[in-house]
Amino acid sequence: MTKVVLLGGNGYIGRATNEAWMKADPETEFYVISRSGRNKLTDKRIHNFKSRC
Repeated sequence: MTKVVLLGGNGYIGRATNEAWMKADPETEFYVISRSGRNKLTDKRIHNFKSRC
């Protein structure tokens, strides 16, 4: 299983990257760090974290 950390993964490019990667590799887990800590994408493989900056 691959684990990926996406910084700013809730923006337009981050979401597009996340969606494409999820389709290409269904075994990958994503750790998304963003200012809001919320993501429009919902999947059990996506873990959202709020940055402290």
